[in-house]
Amino acid sequence: MNPENKLIRYLKGINREDGEVLQFGSYKPFTVTPIYEDETLIGVKTSNLEPSPFLPLDVFIVTIELLRSKMNNTAVKGKAMSGKLGSPELPLDSVEGYVALKVFGKKEGVHVFRKITPISRILQQAGVCENGRGYLRLLPN
Repeated sequence: MNPENKLIRYLKGINREDGEVLQFGSYKPFTVTPIYEDETLIGVKTSNLEPSPFLPLDVFIVTIELLRSKMNNTAVKGKAMSGKLGSPELPLDSVEGYVALKVFGKKEGVHVFRKITPISRILQQAGVCENGRGYLRLLPN
């Protein structure tokens, strides 16, 4: 099964009302709830992204696209908290940089809101990616 279908199958398996609590090691848990529009999955709401908890499905699709394009299917996560888009801390080909550019239309040189925690943990939980310290790696099908 390709990674996109694996992700969608995982998200559709989450209860629409209660969501699913994701807990990894000592990290603070958060809840993921799938969001539908006319019975079509359009993204997720996460409890750790207030005041903007919605992540469109495209966030995950472009992350998979980026990982496929990289050597060893691996990309650095990027550091939105300490860098501007396009800086050494937040390169355009990092996960956070690529998502900010492709999905949210951010311009080079601006600060972006950190979204890497739910992106990486959801892709890990779906069995799509290895969530390493500072990097994401697409797992083989």
